[in-house]
Order: sequence, then C-alpha cells, then structure tokens
Amino acid sequence: MRPASSPEQAAQISKNLRSLRRKKKAGGKIKSFINWTTDGDILPEVLWTDWVRHLADRKNPQPISQLFPLCQDSSPLLWATPTGIVGSDSVELVQQFLRYSHLGKTQQLESIGEDLENWQADSKDRSVSIGPALECLAISHVLPNLAARLEPEIWWSLLHSLAVAAEDASGLSLKQEPLEKQLLAGELALTLAYLFPEIKFRVSMQKQGRETLAESLLELLDGGGLPHACDLDRWRPLLASWTRCLVVAKSLYKHPVPRRAQDQYEWSVRQGLRWTRSDGSQTLLERQGDQWPVELLREALRLTADPADTAAAIAQRSLKKTGKRHGRDDEPLPEPSVHSEWSEVSVLRTGWRRKDARFSIAHADQQVRTELENAGNVLWSGQTNPEIRIDDQVIHPCDGWEVVCWFSDKDGDYLEIETKYDAGWKVQRQYFLARADQFLYMADVLLGTQPANIVYRLGLPVSDGIDFMVREETREGYLGTSLKNPHALCLPLALPEWRSDHRIGSLCCVEDTLELTQTARAKNLYAPWFFDLSKRRMGRALTWRQLTVGEDLKNISPERAVGYRVQVGKKQWLFYRSLTPRCNRTLLGQNLSSECLIAGFRRDGTHTPFVEIE
Repeated sequence: MRPASSPEQAAQISKNLRSLRRKKKAGGKIKSFINWTTDGDILPEVLWTDWVRHLADRKNPQPISQLFPLCQDSSPLLWATPTGIVGSDSVELVQQFLRYSHLGKTQQLESIGEDLENWQADSKDRSVSIGPALECLAISHVLPNLAARLEPEIWWSLLHSLAVAAEDASGLSLKQEPLEKQLLAGELALTLAYLFPEIKFRVSMQKQGRETLAESLLELLDGGGLPHACDLDRWRPLLASWTRCLVVAKSLYKHPVPRRAQDQYEWSVRQGLRWTRSDGSQTLLERQGDQWPVELLREALRLTADPADTAAAIAQRSLKKTGKRHGRDDEPLPEPSVHSEWSEVSVLRTGWRRKDARFSIAHADQQVRTELENAGNVLWSGQTNPEIRIDDQVIHPCDGWEVVCWFSDKDGDYLEIETKYDAGWKVQRQYFLARADQFLYMADVLLGTQPANIVYRLGLPVSDGIDFMVREETREGYLGTSLKNPHALCLPLALPEWRSDHRIGSLCCVEDTLELTQTARAKNLYAPWFFDLSKRRMGRALTWRQLTVGEDLKNISPERAVGYRVQVGKKQWLFYRSLTPRCNRTLLGQNLSSECLIAGFRRDGTHTPFVEIE
C-alpha cells in the first residue's frame, strides 16, 4: 500500500504542499490530500523533496513525545513493559529506534537505513506478538523525523508496513490476543492517523483505532474497571496503551471514546491503585518491585481528573505529594476493597496506607491464587489449592469456583466461594479480613456424602525473605524475617495448641511452603487458619481452644459444627461454623441458629458479630 502518484495527482499534491508552506497553514488543521492505494508508486524525487520539507516545517501535529511532557527520562512506550519481554531484544530495539529522533544532523545515517531494512525483512517472518508490536509503535513515533534521513523507497516501505500491520491486526481476537490487538489495531492505527493527517488513510485509521480502543475497554473490563483473572498479567500494559491512546485521540476527537468506555478507563485506574503492593508492583504477579511508572500514573490521574484517586495514590505512596496541591488534604478516600464476580477476583484491604494489610484472591480455571501482604511485606503469593485424599484416593475439582457470599463494611470484608470435587464432595472456602481488629481468618469446609478417611493438605507459598518460625512446645508460628520482627502470627485452630498432641495433623514449612495437614474419619471436615496482623499484639500471651457445641442438650461432633475461641493479649474472638443444615445450637452458653459467626468479645463477656450468616 503506497501513495498513488499519477501526473495529475502529483501536481495536485505538490500544489497542496507548497500552499501549506507558503501560507503557513501548517499550524492549523491539515486536510488529507495524498491518496493511498494498493498499487501506486512512490512520490517522485521532486515531490519527495517537498514532502520532506513539509514534514520538517509543519507545526501540527506535534511529535508524540511532546504530548507527554512529564516523560523526561523514558518513553511512554516503555510504561509497564510486559514481564515476558523485559530485557528482550524487542525492548533494546524500541530504545534504539526511539534514539533515532535525537541524532544530530552531522551524524552518519547509513546504518539507520540498513538497520530498518533488516528489521523490515525480519518482521515478515515473525508472528504477531507484543515485542514486534512495540517495535512498530517505536518506528511510527520517529518516522516523521526519519524522512530527511532515509531514501524515499525505504521510508515509504516502512510506512506501508506499519499501515498493513495496523489493518491486519483488526482481525485478531480480543479474547485470545487482547494486548496485541490493542497495541496494533488500536494504538498503532491512532498513532498513524495522528502523525500523518495528509495521507488519506487517516479516516479509516482513526475509525479503526477508536473502535478498537473502545472495544477493548468495554470487553476486557467487568463494568467496574477490573479485568478478568486470566488477564491480570496484561492489565498494566493495557492500561499504559489505553492511556497513550486517549492522549493521542484527544487531538483527533473532542470525545475520544464513548462515555461508557471512558468510565471503564477511569474505573480501571482506581482499580489499578487497589491492586498495588506497597513496593508499587501489581498484586498476584510473580515479579515484585515493578513499580507504577510515575509518569503513567500522573498522566492517568490527569485523564481521570478524580481527586479521590489522587488522594488514594498519595495515601499508599504510589505517588509522592509535591509542592503543587493534588487535591484537598481532607479529600475522602475511595473504599479500599473490591470484589468482582465477573472478573473472579477480589482484594480485601484494611485501608489505603502503604503498610495496611491486603489480601487478594483470583479464582479462575478451577485454580485459586491468593496473596497476603502486611506491614509492607508480601508473606505469601501463589497457588493455594488444597490436596484432598479420600480413602487414599486424590480427588480433583470438577467445576469452577463460584461466589457464595460477599460483603464489605466497616468491620471488614468477607468472601465465600465453593466448588464441586469428584465423588460428590464439595469444598467451601471462607475469607474474612478484619479492619479494626487486624486479623485474617480463612477456612476450608470439606463436605461429603458419607464418612471416609480424609487427608486434607493446604500449602501457602511463602515469599522469598520470609521465614516461618515456630515455638518449641506450642503450635503457633510467625511469618516474618525473624522472631524479633514478625509480620503475622499463624494459629491452626483445628489443631491442639500443644505439639505433644499429634492426633489430628500438623503445621510446618516444607520447601518454602507453609503446609497445614488435617486428618479425620468423618463425613465433613473444617480446616481454619487465624492470622493476627497487628504489630502491637506480636509477642503478647495467646491461646486458642476448640469449643464444645451443643444440640438438644447433647455435645455434637466436629463433623456437624465447630466453634473456636482465640485470645491474643486482651483481645478475644469467637468463630463458629455449621457443617450441616443450620439449627438451634448452644456455644459458650448462648443459643445460635446461624450457619456462620465471626465475632469479637466485649469486656462484659458478650460478643459483637463481625460476620453472621443465617
């Protein structure tokens, strides 16, 4: 695809170019006047000289770099570089291509043409992927400056290749290749339309780019700005591309995307803040320490223009407070937690401060990934699927996890999910993060159809630099860098407090995995964990007890209902769960008809419910 140049057309193009230069209209809106066909010739040498002079003299459009004045040390193209290409040849090529726009006029330019010809030849045999897509974008950014440095044939051939790449990418599947389609069919198309308004592909490129941008925002997000759990690793690169696209598109349209798509972008910026670790990296990804590029975050917050988002970014130190006021100091913060059934993700947080506790869950494709962070340290992160043996046979999930219950209030955030296993077994999983009381409670409920020999095992992948430290005589343990600097207290509530009792199971660390094992001959089993996250309570006296549950004036077995009492320092809590259809029962002298109760004790001995499911 190259510009047509019949004698009549060439004369008209030359007239238009000279008119723009003579009348100094290059600072205004430029109309498209260069045809773009599949079988045209390149511009003749005389006309090429006018074209090069026009590109050098025009005031609009501005170079892409000038649209992002906050980016002084790096290019916007390298915002949130996908983990898979960090340190790759593609990143080096992007950096090399971007440097072409800063070469001095006296420098030797022969190698540039040769490098770009080699790149173009190599790219013909490469499949569509993220690295080559970023390379195309880098070349498009510097292509106007390269007109004076390259032979006409090479320059037009590069523009042809970029236009074809953008058009061909419109056929990609947004579900299977979301980032590739957004980068090429969306961002590259908008970039070419912005940089070359003189060429008559502008209208089609603008339309394609705008439609792809809107489509990706509407189809890849849940309605509240969250991507699906399967797309978490692409989220920040997508957000970076959406941000660049919106900045460019604002120069082309008064309203770059429909209002619904704009809302999705704004929500996604807030959700991205929620999904950020204390070190700036994204929750539930393997790589830690990959911070938000400050320029990306500032540009995104400028586009959203929401003071609450800026206040949240400053509160968790994703953004430093500068001399300029980003909003009032008393700006109310958004809710810190979020849950999305469509996205199959949730993040439970005690607040927006950098060292507040965060617990994140993704439960897609029959897999559960969780992460606990406290006091600025990721304690564990990764797959947390139970291993269950029934009569010496491992059973497996046969369905996806479904949300049973979610609610969030001032006391904390509660999530319950469940799935079916082989042979009629079912697993229900509970999570509760208490805000004021600062603890995490999590438990698996294993429900069967008949008594069996059960061996239940759940491992938590402990993060690098975090150890699990235990006492010699009792079963409590601490997650942290040392016993002098623990970040969480771990209590296996179903196990006896004293290590000398080996009847039920064990809690130990095996190859960097904190592993809880419970055994029973029963129809149902309950496996609870209690994590105290309060730094002030670390080292205080503690104890826990399994309580007796009564029904019809008789004590019942733990496979019907269980209750636990936990005390750390002066704080005490009560945990109750029915494993059969709920009915009137007694616990600590009080009548209960609930399925689940999580409560704190008052000084007078009564309890305050945090969670009660009837």
